[in-house]
Amino acid sequence: MRLDNFTVDNFRSITSAKIPTADFTVLIGQNNEGKSNLMSALVAAMGLIKSHASGASSKDSDFQDVAEVDVSDTEPGSHYSWRRDFPLHLQKKYSLEIGKLGSSKAAKIAPKYVTQFRLTLELSAVEVQEFRKVIGINLNGKLPISITIGKDNEPEFKVVKPGKGAVGFEKKSKEIAKFIGRLIVINYIPTIRTEDESSDIIQRMISREIAKLENDEDYQNSLELVFSKHEEVLNKLSENLTQAIGQFLPQVKKVEVIARRNSQVRAIRNVPNIMIDDGVRTNIRNKGDGIKSLVALSLFQSVDEKTGAFTLLAIEEPESHLHPGAIHSLRAVLQKISSEKQIVITTHCPSLVNRDSVSSNIIVEKNQAKQAKRISDIRNVLGVVPADNLVNASLALLVEGEDDRIVLDAYFKNYQPEIHEAIGDGRLVVAHIGGASKLPYSASIYENAICSIHVFLDDDKEGNAAAELAREKGLIKDSQYNLCRIPGRTVSEFEDLLPLESYSEVVLLESGIDLANQPEFTRKNGAKVWSDRVAECYKAAGKNWGPNIEAALKLKVAHAAAIKLEEKRVDFHEYLSKPLEVLSAALKNRLKIAAKK
Repeated sequence: MRLDNFTVDNFRSITSAKIPTADFTVLIGQNNEGKSNLMSALVAAMGLIKSHASGASSKDSDFQDVAEVDVSDTEPGSHYSWRRDFPLHLQKKYSLEIGKLGSSKAAKIAPKYVTQFRLTLELSAVEVQEFRKVIGINLNGKLPISITIGKDNEPEFKVVKPGKGAVGFEKKSKEIAKFIGRLIVINYIPTIRTEDESSDIIQRMISREIAKLENDEDYQNSLELVFSKHEEVLNKLSENLTQAIGQFLPQVKKVEVIARRNSQVRAIRNVPNIMIDDGVRTNIRNKGDGIKSLVALSLFQSVDEKTGAFTLLAIEEPESHLHPGAIHSLRAVLQKISSEKQIVITTHCPSLVNRDSVSSNIIVEKNQAKQAKRISDIRNVLGVVPADNLVNASLALLVEGEDDRIVLDAYFKNYQPEIHEAIGDGRLVVAHIGGASKLPYSASIYENAICSIHVFLDDDKEGNAAAELAREKGLIKDSQYNLCRIPGRTVSEFEDLLPLESYSEVVLLESGIDLANQPEFTRKNGAKVWSDRVAECYKAAGKNWGPNIEAALKLKVAHAAAIKLEEKRVDFHEYLSKPLEVLSAALKNRLKIAAKK
């Protein structure tokens, strides 16, 4: 099951708003525009459905525990309070109407002063079969549920299914809400968290993981034994208290010390503590908010929800309390979680924007919500001012050196017209980063400019290390990089792709060395990259070699190869052209995806 879209009318500052939801939905907007209220509305709606399935009332003091919804509320025990959540200006209007008409007319005008939530859920084929088995109605996969709640704080559930069979759905709305509610697991982390609230969020997740044992027969038998022992002790204590109190207050006939079964179960669930050992073993409650946030997210990633559950993770400003370096890892964690559980976040951080799916970013302005259509829409809201060459770019190809960029520009122009067109209209930029070791820094720069990246690195020790580090930091995914890997070679760099005839003349003119006749260069040795082989030729000829000489020669080689590419006089051998063809295919696919989204 997944949430397809959500609509809310008359909730706090929001008069009306609708958001489509993806696997990873990002609510963005400036302060005081309605992001938190929109998130709270979604959490309230999901919580009301969940609590309905548990048979709890919104007025029930034990409401939140029964519903087992991981929500921190300003008023414990209530997902919705009309006085708190219904728009204040409409409450004033309601009071004025009551003043004019009299309290006896309250029931007549009450339907105008309600909050309404509407959720469209998409069920899997297995869930559709289960739905038919339990409810007795055929379903096409989409299930729209409406929740209306007014001044009495009692929700009314309806399945708003148009067309044939609508009456059947409406009659079984309560049963359907219960069916859905039993499958819902919602985890909510608000923006402002006190020290105790941060710890409690973690504790509730551990508690719910332990609660899974309650379906185990052996565990249940063990609990019964524990409870019976408790009861023996409490009964004895009750007798002693009755006798002791009776001596002072004869009118007291009986004193009972009782333990509520639900409270005992919850107490057992809450026994575990998390200890962090970073040199000093410390309880999680005594650690900072940054560590608590990371532990909470790690728990979301590692715990298994009940089989068949629909899990929604709602987090307000997950970047809060985190060091900038940890935010990149946070993004990778959220993306991984979103492959199994639906995530909705609010954020002001460009790094957490969903760049791979622009329409999954929801812009919230003046308590209205709309899908982002372009990267520029997101940049404007977040106040990101990109460099001139990134204004229209949806993708940046990052290469190690200027020499790589020169050759690739010529190659794309003459061999890959689709990619060349994207460069021409600004959708794609090709930029050099000054060496593989600078990839993490450069990737962060483009990330903050809300520009997706693709990386092309040498297939050598430095290139592989840089790619792995960027992956670990969450800066790139496997689909976002290629290595210059040439079949038959254990290592290779960009210049190894170029046929010798495309640049041999410029090397001869520059150094007096004819590489074609140098055994150090031409012998088949897949364990040495181009620059190492050229260095051996220079040394054999009694010439100096170093980083500056290497960089200058590579630029001359690049310009010479680019000219030959322009003239289409470069004959790529099949094994040499393969890495460029793989890179081109990846870029075309990324551009196609960007155009659709």
